[in-house]
Amino acid sequence: MSPGVNVNFGDAQVRADYRITDRLRASIFGFISSDTFDRTEATGVGATAASARDALKYDFGRAIARLDYTTPELSAHWSGMLGFDRTGIVQVDPGRPDRGITAFGATMGTRAFLRWKTGAVATTTVGVDALGYDYTLDLDYSSPPGFAAVPAPQTNSRVVRIQTGVAQLGVGAWVEEILRLPRVEITAGTRVEIMAYQGNRHVVADPRTVIRVRAHERVSIIGSTGIFHQAPPVFGLIPLVGSPNLLPQRAWQSSVGTEVDLPFNLDLRVTGFFNRLWQLPRASFEFVEGQGGQGAMRARALSDGEGHAYGLEVQLRRKIERGIYGWVSYTLSRSERFIGNGKVVPFTYDQTHILNVALSWDIGSRLRLGARFQLATGAPTSLVNCSRWTTMPTNATCGVYDSDVDGFRPQYIAEADRLPTYHQLDVRADYKFMLGPLQMSAYVDVLNAYYARTAEGWVYQHDFTDRRPRPGLPILPTIGIRGEL
Repeated sequence: MSPGVNVNFGDAQVRADYRITDRLRASIFGFISSDTFDRTEATGVGATAASARDALKYDFGRAIARLDYTTPELSAHWSGMLGFDRTGIVQVDPGRPDRGITAFGATMGTRAFLRWKTGAVATTTVGVDALGYDYTLDLDYSSPPGFAAVPAPQTNSRVVRIQTGVAQLGVGAWVEEILRLPRVEITAGTRVEIMAYQGNRHVVADPRTVIRVRAHERVSIIGSTGIFHQAPPVFGLIPLVGSPNLLPQRAWQSSVGTEVDLPFNLDLRVTGFFNRLWQLPRASFEFVEGQGGQGAMRARALSDGEGHAYGLEVQLRRKIERGIYGWVSYTLSRSERFIGNGKVVPFTYDQTHILNVALSWDIGSRLRLGARFQLATGAPTSLVNCSRWTTMPTNATCGVYDSDVDGFRPQYIAEADRLPTYHQLDVRADYKFMLGPLQMSAYVDVLNAYYARTAEGWVYQHDFTDRRPRPGLPILPTIGIRGEL
Protein backbone atom coordinates (compact mmCIF):
# COMPACT_ATOMS: atom_id res chain seq x y z
CA MET A 1 0.00 0.00 0.00
CA SER A 2 1.27 3.49 -0.85
CA PRO A 3 2.01 5.90 2.02
CA GLY A 4 -1.00 8.06 2.78
CA VAL A 5 -3.45 5.82 0.89
CA ASN A 6 -6.19 3.99 2.77
CA VAL A 7 -8.63 1.64 0.99
CA ASN A 8 -11.46 -0.32 2.63
CA PHE A 9 -14.28 -2.17 0.92
CA GLY A 10 -16.79 -4.91 1.57
CA ASP A 11 -20.01 -6.32 0.18
CA ALA A 12 -22.60 -9.00 0.84
CA GLN A 13 -25.22 -10.70 -1.34
CA VAL A 14 -28.14 -13.02 -0.78
CA ARG A 15 -30.47 -14.64 -3.31
CA ALA A 16 -33.38 -17.05 -3.10
CA ASP A 17 -35.33 -18.66 -5.98
CA TYR A 18 -38.58 -20.57 -5.59
CA ARG A 19 -40.58 -22.50 -8.19
CA ILE A 20 -44.22 -21.96 -7.22
CA THR A 21 -45.55 -24.03 -10.14
CA ASP A 22 -44.08 -25.32 -13.39
CA ARG A 23 -44.99 -21.99 -14.99
CA LEU A 24 -44.60 -19.51 -12.12
CA ARG A 25 -41.30 -18.69 -10.45
CA ALA A 26 -40.32 -16.14 -7.82
CA SER A 27 -36.95 -14.78 -6.75
CA ILE A 28 -35.53 -12.20 -4.38
CA PHE A 29 -32.06 -10.75 -4.56
CA GLY A 30 -30.38 -8.38 -2.12
CA PHE A 31 -26.93 -6.87 -1.99
CA ILE A 32 -25.09 -4.18 -0.07
CA SER A 33 -21.66 -2.63 -0.60
CA SER A 34 -19.37 -0.17 1.15
CA ASP A 35 -16.20 1.38 -0.32
CA THR A 36 -13.80 3.92 1.18
CA PHE A 37 -10.81 5.52 -0.51
CA ASP A 38 -8.73 8.13 1.33
CA ARG A 39 -5.52 9.52 -0.17
CA THR A 40 -3.84 12.07 2.09
CA GLU A 41 -0.43 13.66 1.48
CA ALA A 42 0.34 10.90 -1.00
CA THR A 43 1.84 13.50 -3.36
CA GLY A 44 2.73 16.23 -0.93
CA VAL A 45 6.47 15.59 -0.98
CA GLY A 46 9.47 16.55 -3.09
CA ALA A 47 8.92 19.47 -5.41
CA THR A 48 5.33 19.99 -4.36
CA ALA A 49 5.23 22.38 -1.46
CA ALA A 50 1.85 21.39 -0.05
CA SER A 51 -0.26 18.33 0.50
CA ALA A 52 -3.46 17.27 -1.20
CA ARG A 53 -6.26 15.00 -0.11
CA ASP A 54 -9.00 13.11 -1.88
CA ALA A 55 -11.48 11.05 0.12
CA LEU A 56 -14.47 9.11 -1.16
CA LYS A 57 -16.95 6.95 0.71
CA TYR A 58 -19.74 5.24 -1.19
CA ASP A 59 -22.35 2.89 0.26
CA PHE A 60 -25.29 1.43 -1.61
CA GLY A 61 -27.81 -1.37 -1.31
CA ARG A 62 -30.63 -2.89 -3.34
CA ALA A 63 -33.44 -5.37 -2.74
CA ILE A 64 -35.04 -6.78 -5.92
CA ALA A 65 -38.06 -9.08 -6.14
CA ARG A 66 -39.17 -10.79 -9.37
CA LEU A 67 -42.04 -12.91 -10.66
CA ASP A 68 -41.95 -14.81 -13.99
CA TYR A 69 -44.86 -16.61 -15.63
CA THR A 70 -44.11 -18.55 -18.82
CA THR A 71 -46.11 -20.66 -21.27
CA PRO A 72 -45.21 -21.76 -24.83
CA GLU A 73 -47.18 -18.84 -26.28
CA LEU A 74 -46.93 -16.13 -23.62
CA SER A 75 -44.62 -14.85 -20.90
CA ALA A 76 -45.25 -12.23 -18.21
CA HIS A 77 -42.63 -10.64 -15.96
CA TRP A 78 -42.69 -8.24 -13.00
CA SER A 79 -39.90 -6.88 -10.84
CA GLY A 80 -39.69 -4.32 -8.06
CA MET A 81 -36.70 -2.61 -6.46
CA LEU A 82 -35.95 -0.65 -3.28
CA GLY A 83 -32.54 0.81 -2.55
CA PHE A 84 -30.34 3.53 -1.15
CA ASP A 85 -27.13 5.34 -2.09
CA ARG A 86 -24.88 7.30 0.26
CA THR A 87 -21.92 9.31 -1.04
CA GLY A 88 -19.34 11.41 0.78
CA ILE A 89 -16.56 13.30 -1.01
CA VAL A 90 -13.81 15.52 0.41
CA GLN A 91 -11.29 17.43 -1.74
CA VAL A 92 -8.33 19.41 -0.42
CA ASP A 93 -5.92 21.11 -2.85
CA PRO A 94 -3.09 23.54 -2.12
CA GLY A 95 -4.19 27.16 -2.27
CA ARG A 96 -7.92 26.40 -2.47
CA PRO A 97 -10.66 26.12 0.15
CA ASP A 98 -11.70 22.66 1.22
CA ARG A 99 -14.67 21.27 -0.69
CA GLY A 100 -16.96 18.34 -0.12
CA ILE A 101 -20.37 16.83 -0.59
CA THR A 102 -22.57 14.45 1.34
CA ALA A 103 -25.54 12.91 -0.45
CA PHE A 104 -28.12 10.32 0.55
CA GLY A 105 -30.66 9.00 -1.90
CA ALA A 106 -33.60 6.63 -1.65
CA THR A 107 -34.47 4.79 -4.87
CA MET A 108 -37.62 2.91 -5.88
CA GLY A 109 -38.51 1.26 -9.18
CA THR A 110 -40.80 -1.28 -10.82
CA ARG A 111 -41.01 -2.91 -14.25
CA ALA A 112 -43.58 -5.18 -15.92
CA PHE A 113 -43.92 -6.50 -19.45
CA LEU A 114 -45.91 -9.03 -21.44
CA ARG A 115 -44.60 -10.92 -24.49
CA TRP A 116 -46.62 -13.15 -26.81
CA LYS A 117 -46.59 -14.50 -30.35
CA THR A 118 -48.85 -12.50 -32.63
CA GLY A 119 -48.24 -14.55 -35.78
CA ALA A 120 -46.08 -17.18 -37.39
CA VAL A 121 -43.10 -14.82 -37.62
CA ALA A 122 -44.05 -12.02 -35.19
CA THR A 123 -43.60 -11.50 -31.45
CA THR A 124 -45.02 -8.50 -29.59
CA THR A 125 -43.88 -7.05 -26.27
CA VAL A 126 -45.60 -4.30 -24.28
CA GLY A 127 -44.42 -2.99 -20.96
CA VAL A 128 -44.36 -0.22 -18.38
CA ASP A 129 -41.77 0.87 -15.84
CA ALA A 130 -41.18 3.56 -13.26
CA LEU A 131 -38.02 4.74 -11.52
CA GLY A 132 -37.71 7.45 -8.92
CA TYR A 133 -35.21 8.79 -6.45
CA ASP A 134 -35.15 11.36 -3.66
CA TYR A 135 -31.75 12.82 -2.72
CA THR A 136 -30.77 15.08 0.16
CA LEU A 137 -27.47 16.91 -0.34
CA ASP A 138 -25.07 18.89 1.83
CA LEU A 139 -22.54 20.70 -0.37
CA ASP A 140 -19.46 22.80 0.46
CA TYR A 141 -17.83 24.40 -2.57
CA SER A 142 -15.76 27.41 -3.61
CA SER A 143 -18.03 30.24 -4.71
CA PRO A 144 -17.58 31.09 -8.39
CA PRO A 145 -16.94 34.68 -9.51
CA GLY A 146 -20.07 36.79 -9.38
CA PHE A 147 -21.94 34.63 -6.89
CA ALA A 148 -25.11 36.49 -5.90
CA ALA A 149 -23.92 39.79 -7.35
CA VAL A 150 -23.93 41.72 -10.65
CA PRO A 151 -21.34 42.57 -11.78
CA ALA A 152 -19.02 39.96 -10.29
CA PRO A 153 -17.21 41.28 -7.19
CA GLN A 154 -13.46 40.71 -7.01
CA THR A 155 -13.41 39.27 -3.52
CA ASN A 156 -11.59 36.45 -1.89
CA SER A 157 -12.88 33.00 -2.77
CA ARG A 158 -15.09 31.65 -0.03
CA VAL A 159 -16.77 28.38 0.74
CA VAL A 160 -20.52 28.28 0.28
CA ARG A 161 -22.69 25.68 2.01
CA ILE A 162 -25.90 24.48 0.37
CA GLN A 163 -28.35 22.05 1.92
CA THR A 164 -31.04 20.99 -0.50
CA GLY A 165 -32.92 18.09 -2.03
CA VAL A 166 -33.36 16.72 -5.54
CA ALA A 167 -36.24 14.44 -6.54
CA GLN A 168 -36.96 12.80 -9.87
CA LEU A 169 -39.55 10.37 -11.24
CA GLY A 170 -39.71 8.74 -14.65
CA VAL A 171 -42.70 6.70 -15.85
CA GLY A 172 -42.49 5.02 -19.25
CA ALA A 173 -44.38 2.65 -21.52
CA TRP A 174 -43.10 0.85 -24.60
CA VAL A 175 -44.12 -1.48 -27.38
CA GLU A 176 -41.78 -3.65 -29.43
CA GLU A 177 -42.38 -5.89 -32.45
CA ILE A 178 -39.97 -8.60 -33.64
CA LEU A 179 -40.30 -10.08 -37.15
CA ARG A 180 -38.26 -13.24 -37.80
CA LEU A 181 -37.98 -13.94 -41.53
CA PRO A 182 -35.80 -16.66 -43.09
CA ARG A 183 -32.64 -14.51 -43.29
CA VAL A 184 -33.76 -11.25 -41.70
CA GLU A 185 -34.79 -10.29 -38.17
CA ILE A 186 -36.30 -6.85 -37.62
CA THR A 187 -36.90 -5.34 -34.19
CA ALA A 188 -38.78 -2.05 -34.04
CA GLY A 189 -40.33 -0.23 -31.11
CA THR A 190 -41.10 3.03 -29.38
CA ARG A 191 -40.81 4.14 -25.80
CA VAL A 192 -42.71 7.11 -24.35
CA GLU A 193 -41.69 8.49 -20.97
CA ILE A 194 -42.82 11.25 -18.63
CA MET A 195 -39.89 12.75 -16.70
CA ALA A 196 -40.65 14.88 -13.67
CA TYR A 197 -37.99 16.61 -11.57
CA GLN A 198 -37.70 19.79 -9.51
CA GLY A 199 -41.21 20.93 -10.47
CA ASN A 200 -40.67 20.42 -14.21
CA ARG A 201 -42.29 17.82 -16.45
CA HIS A 202 -41.17 16.60 -19.87
CA VAL A 203 -42.65 14.02 -22.26
CA VAL A 204 -40.18 12.29 -24.58
CA ALA A 205 -40.53 9.63 -27.28
CA ASP A 206 -37.73 7.24 -28.29
CA PRO A 207 -38.24 5.24 -31.52
CA ARG A 208 -35.64 2.50 -32.13
CA THR A 209 -34.91 -0.11 -34.80
CA VAL A 210 -32.49 -3.03 -35.13
CA ILE A 211 -32.05 -5.09 -38.32
CA ARG A 212 -30.09 -8.33 -38.39
CA VAL A 213 -29.33 -9.99 -41.76
CA ARG A 214 -27.87 -13.49 -42.11
CA ALA A 215 -25.65 -12.92 -45.16
CA HIS A 216 -23.99 -16.35 -44.82
CA GLU A 217 -24.30 -19.26 -42.43
CA ARG A 218 -21.26 -17.83 -40.61
CA VAL A 219 -21.75 -14.10 -41.26
CA SER A 220 -24.39 -11.70 -39.92
CA ILE A 221 -24.73 -7.96 -40.58
CA ILE A 222 -26.37 -5.83 -37.89
CA GLY A 223 -27.57 -2.24 -38.11
CA SER A 224 -29.34 -0.16 -35.48
CA THR A 225 -30.53 3.39 -34.96
CA GLY A 226 -32.64 5.13 -32.35
CA ILE A 227 -33.39 8.18 -30.24
CA PHE A 228 -32.55 8.10 -26.52
CA HIS A 229 -33.36 10.54 -23.71
CA GLN A 230 -31.88 10.70 -20.23
CA ALA A 231 -32.70 12.89 -17.25
CA PRO A 232 -30.08 15.48 -16.19
CA PRO A 233 -27.52 14.32 -13.59
CA VAL A 234 -28.52 14.74 -9.96
CA PHE A 235 -25.78 17.26 -9.13
CA GLY A 236 -26.67 19.36 -12.17
CA LEU A 237 -30.12 20.02 -10.71
CA ILE A 238 -28.87 21.54 -7.44
CA PRO A 239 -30.09 25.15 -7.12
CA LEU A 240 -27.35 27.85 -7.15
CA VAL A 241 -24.84 25.26 -8.44
CA GLY A 242 -26.70 23.89 -11.44
CA SER A 243 -30.24 24.56 -12.56
CA PRO A 244 -33.56 22.83 -11.81
CA ASN A 245 -34.70 23.83 -15.32
CA LEU A 246 -32.27 21.63 -17.25
CA LEU A 247 -33.80 19.69 -20.14
CA PRO A 248 -33.50 15.92 -20.63
CA GLN A 249 -30.33 14.96 -22.49
CA ARG A 250 -30.99 13.71 -26.04
CA ALA A 251 -28.97 11.46 -28.35
CA TRP A 252 -29.34 9.86 -31.76
CA GLN A 253 -27.31 6.64 -31.66
CA SER A 254 -26.54 4.55 -34.74
CA SER A 255 -24.26 1.60 -35.46
CA VAL A 256 -23.52 -0.94 -38.18
CA GLY A 257 -21.40 -4.04 -37.82
CA THR A 258 -20.80 -7.66 -38.66
CA GLU A 259 -20.45 -10.91 -36.69
CA VAL A 260 -18.39 -13.76 -38.11
CA ASP A 261 -18.17 -17.31 -36.74
CA LEU A 262 -14.57 -18.51 -37.14
CA PRO A 263 -12.89 -21.91 -36.71
CA PHE A 264 -11.59 -23.06 -33.31
CA ASN A 265 -14.77 -21.81 -31.62
CA LEU A 266 -13.87 -18.16 -32.22
CA ASP A 267 -16.17 -15.30 -33.21
CA LEU A 268 -15.27 -11.87 -34.54
CA ARG A 269 -17.32 -8.69 -34.17
CA VAL A 270 -16.57 -5.41 -35.93
CA THR A 271 -18.85 -2.43 -35.22
CA GLY A 272 -18.77 1.19 -36.29
CA PHE A 273 -20.86 3.73 -34.35
CA PHE A 274 -21.87 7.38 -34.43
CA ASN A 275 -23.75 9.23 -31.69
CA ARG A 276 -25.07 12.79 -32.05
CA LEU A 277 -25.80 14.55 -28.74
CA TRP A 278 -28.02 17.53 -27.85
CA GLN A 279 -29.33 19.31 -24.75
CA LEU A 280 -26.24 18.47 -22.73
CA PRO A 281 -25.83 20.37 -19.45
CA ARG A 282 -22.92 22.81 -19.28
CA ALA A 283 -21.64 25.26 -16.69
CA SER A 284 -22.61 28.88 -17.34
CA PHE A 285 -22.38 32.39 -15.88
CA GLU A 286 -24.79 33.89 -18.41
CA PHE A 287 -27.98 35.80 -17.70
CA VAL A 288 -31.29 34.33 -18.83
CA GLU A 289 -34.88 35.50 -18.62
CA GLY A 290 -36.46 34.26 -15.40
CA GLN A 291 -39.81 32.50 -15.22
CA GLY A 292 -43.00 34.13 -13.99
CA GLY A 293 -41.79 37.69 -14.57
CA GLN A 294 -38.72 37.34 -12.33
CA GLY A 295 -36.58 39.26 -14.80
CA ALA A 296 -33.01 38.45 -15.75
CA MET A 297 -31.18 36.00 -13.53
CA ARG A 298 -27.81 34.29 -13.59
CA ALA A 299 -27.91 30.70 -14.87
CA ARG A 300 -25.33 28.36 -13.35
CA ALA A 301 -26.11 25.67 -15.93
CA LEU A 302 -27.73 25.58 -19.37
CA SER A 303 -28.99 22.74 -21.58
CA ASP A 304 -27.58 23.96 -24.89
CA GLY A 305 -24.47 21.77 -24.97
CA GLU A 306 -23.90 19.65 -28.09
CA GLY A 307 -21.41 17.03 -29.18
CA HIS A 308 -20.81 13.76 -30.93
CA ALA A 309 -18.96 10.48 -30.46
CA TYR A 310 -17.85 8.08 -33.16
CA GLY A 311 -15.49 5.17 -33.59
CA LEU A 312 -14.82 1.55 -34.43
CA GLU A 313 -14.80 -1.47 -32.10
CA VAL A 314 -13.22 -4.86 -32.86
CA GLN A 315 -13.70 -7.90 -30.61
CA LEU A 316 -12.28 -11.40 -31.03
CA ARG A 317 -13.71 -13.93 -28.56
CA ARG A 318 -13.15 -17.58 -27.88
CA LYS A 319 -16.24 -19.31 -26.55
CA ILE A 320 -15.96 -21.63 -23.55
CA GLU A 321 -14.46 -24.93 -24.67
CA ARG A 322 -12.60 -27.38 -22.40
CA GLY A 323 -12.51 -24.69 -19.72
CA ILE A 324 -10.75 -22.03 -21.84
CA TYR A 325 -12.38 -18.67 -22.41
CA GLY A 326 -10.92 -15.37 -23.52
CA TRP A 327 -11.36 -12.28 -25.62
CA VAL A 328 -9.51 -9.29 -27.03
CA SER A 329 -11.23 -6.00 -27.80
CA TYR A 330 -9.91 -2.75 -29.24
CA THR A 331 -11.81 0.52 -29.64
CA LEU A 332 -10.72 3.52 -31.67
CA SER A 333 -13.02 6.38 -30.74
CA ARG A 334 -13.44 10.11 -30.45
CA SER A 335 -15.83 11.99 -28.17
CA GLU A 336 -16.09 15.74 -28.69
CA ARG A 337 -18.10 18.74 -27.51
CA PHE A 338 -18.97 21.96 -29.35
CA ILE A 339 -18.21 25.06 -27.28
CA GLY A 340 -19.25 27.84 -29.64
CA ASN A 341 -17.75 29.74 -32.60
CA GLY A 342 -17.33 26.43 -34.40
CA LYS A 343 -14.72 25.18 -31.93
CA VAL A 344 -14.61 21.47 -31.08
CA VAL A 345 -12.82 20.13 -27.98
CA PRO A 346 -12.35 16.60 -26.59
CA PHE A 347 -14.89 15.47 -24.01
CA THR A 348 -13.65 15.19 -20.43
CA TYR A 349 -13.60 11.38 -20.59
CA ASP A 350 -12.49 10.99 -24.22
CA GLN A 351 -10.16 8.02 -24.79
CA THR A 352 -8.78 7.54 -28.30
CA HIS A 353 -7.44 4.00 -27.84
CA ILE A 354 -8.89 1.35 -25.52
CA LEU A 355 -7.49 -2.21 -25.39
CA ASN A 356 -8.83 -5.02 -23.19
CA VAL A 357 -7.50 -8.59 -23.00
CA ALA A 358 -9.04 -11.29 -20.78
CA LEU A 359 -8.28 -14.98 -20.33
CA SER A 360 -9.77 -17.62 -18.04
CA TRP A 361 -8.63 -21.24 -17.79
CA ASP A 362 -10.09 -24.18 -15.86
CA ILE A 363 -7.34 -26.45 -14.55
CA GLY A 364 -9.11 -29.67 -13.70
CA SER A 365 -12.53 -29.46 -12.09
CA ARG A 366 -11.67 -27.26 -9.10
CA LEU A 367 -9.09 -24.61 -9.99
CA ARG A 368 -9.66 -21.68 -12.34
CA LEU A 369 -7.03 -19.04 -13.18
CA GLY A 370 -7.80 -15.73 -14.88
CA ALA A 371 -6.17 -12.48 -15.89
CA ARG A 372 -7.27 -9.17 -17.41
CA PHE A 373 -5.11 -6.47 -18.98
CA GLN A 374 -6.33 -2.95 -19.75
CA LEU A 375 -4.66 -0.13 -21.69
CA ALA A 376 -6.23 3.22 -22.58
CA THR A 377 -5.27 6.69 -23.71
CA GLY A 378 -5.12 9.17 -20.86
CA ALA A 379 -8.08 11.50 -20.39
CA PRO A 380 -7.89 15.15 -21.54
CA THR A 381 -6.93 17.70 -18.92
CA SER A 382 -6.33 21.44 -18.78
CA LEU A 383 -2.90 22.69 -19.84
CA VAL A 384 -1.26 25.39 -17.74
CA ASN A 385 0.26 28.14 -19.86
CA CYS A 386 3.86 27.55 -18.91
CA SER A 387 6.97 26.85 -20.97
CA ARG A 388 7.59 23.76 -18.86
CA TRP A 389 4.36 22.08 -19.98
CA THR A 390 3.94 23.16 -23.61
CA THR A 391 6.08 23.29 -26.73
CA MET A 392 4.22 26.40 -27.89
CA PRO A 393 6.14 29.72 -27.62
CA THR A 394 5.06 31.45 -24.42
CA ASN A 395 6.33 34.04 -21.98
CA ALA A 396 3.88 33.02 -19.27
CA THR A 397 5.18 32.66 -15.74
CA CYS A 398 3.05 29.56 -15.08
CA GLY A 399 1.19 30.98 -12.09
CA VAL A 400 0.23 34.64 -11.65
CA TYR A 401 0.05 36.09 -8.15
CA ASP A 402 -3.41 37.43 -7.24
CA SER A 403 -3.32 39.73 -4.22
CA ASP A 404 -7.10 39.52 -3.80
CA VAL A 405 -6.82 35.87 -2.80
CA ASP A 406 -3.18 35.98 -1.63
CA GLY A 407 -2.22 33.13 -3.93
CA PHE A 408 -1.24 32.11 -7.42
CA ARG A 409 -3.71 31.49 -10.24
CA PRO A 410 -2.87 29.39 -13.29
CA GLN A 411 -3.25 30.62 -16.85
CA TYR A 412 -4.69 28.12 -19.31
CA ILE A 413 -4.26 27.89 -23.06
CA ALA A 414 -6.52 26.31 -25.65
CA GLU A 415 -4.12 23.46 -26.43
CA ALA A 416 -5.41 20.31 -24.73
CA ASP A 417 -3.19 18.20 -22.51
CA ARG A 418 -3.69 14.52 -21.66
CA LEU A 419 -2.83 12.36 -18.70
CA PRO A 420 -0.28 9.57 -19.29
CA THR A 421 -1.51 6.33 -20.86
CA TYR A 422 -3.36 4.08 -18.42
CA HIS A 423 -2.49 0.38 -18.11
CA GLN A 424 -3.21 -2.28 -15.49
CA LEU A 425 -3.07 -6.06 -15.00
CA ASP A 426 -5.48 -7.92 -12.70
CA VAL A 427 -5.16 -11.62 -11.82
CA ARG A 428 -7.50 -14.03 -10.05
CA ALA A 429 -7.51 -17.64 -8.81
CA ASP A 430 -10.64 -19.59 -7.74
CA TYR A 431 -10.71 -22.96 -5.97
CA LYS A 432 -13.99 -24.90 -5.69
CA PHE A 433 -14.83 -27.43 -2.98
CA MET A 434 -17.81 -28.88 -1.14
CA LEU A 435 -18.63 -28.13 2.50
CA GLY A 436 -21.57 -30.32 3.41
CA PRO A 437 -24.50 -29.23 1.19
CA LEU A 438 -22.72 -25.99 0.23
CA GLN A 439 -20.76 -25.50 -2.96
CA MET A 440 -17.87 -23.29 -1.90
CA SER A 441 -15.37 -21.15 -3.77
CA ALA A 442 -12.27 -19.59 -2.25
CA TYR A 443 -10.55 -16.92 -4.31
CA VAL A 444 -7.60 -14.55 -4.46
CA ASP A 445 -8.04 -11.41 -6.55
CA VAL A 446 -5.15 -8.99 -7.14
CA LEU A 447 -5.80 -5.63 -8.80
CA ASN A 448 -2.88 -3.79 -10.43
CA ALA A 449 -0.65 -6.83 -10.05
CA TYR A 450 2.58 -5.21 -11.29
CA TYR A 451 1.90 -1.88 -9.51
CA ALA A 452 1.39 0.43 -12.48
CA ARG A 453 1.73 4.03 -11.30
CA THR A 454 -1.31 5.38 -13.09
CA ALA A 455 -1.81 9.16 -13.00
CA GLU A 456 -5.37 10.30 -12.24
CA GLY A 457 -4.50 13.98 -12.32
CA TRP A 458 -1.78 16.50 -11.53
CA VAL A 459 -0.79 18.12 -8.25
CA TYR A 460 0.96 21.43 -8.83
CA GLN A 461 3.38 23.39 -6.73
CA HIS A 462 1.80 26.50 -5.20
CA ASP A 463 3.07 28.74 -8.05
CA PHE A 464 2.43 26.10 -10.78
CA THR A 465 6.10 25.88 -11.74
CA ASP A 466 6.28 22.16 -10.98
CA ARG A 467 3.87 19.24 -10.86
CA ARG A 468 3.67 15.59 -9.90
CA PRO A 469 1.14 12.94 -10.96
CA ARG A 470 -1.66 12.09 -8.55
CA PRO A 471 -1.45 8.28 -8.39
CA GLY A 472 -4.35 5.88 -8.63
CA LEU A 473 -4.84 2.62 -6.78
CA PRO A 474 -1.75 0.67 -5.68
CA ILE A 475 -1.56 -3.14 -5.65
CA LEU A 476 -4.86 -4.24 -4.09
CA PRO A 477 -5.14 -7.93 -3.09
CA THR A 478 -8.44 -9.45 -1.99
CA ILE A 479 -9.05 -12.83 -0.37
CA GLY A 480 -12.61 -14.14 -0.13
CA ILE A 481 -14.88 -17.14 0.12
CA ARG A 482 -18.32 -17.73 -1.34
CA GLY A 483 -20.94 -20.39 -0.72
CA GLU A 484 -24.02 -21.51 -2.70
CA LEU A 485 -26.79 -23.87 -1.64
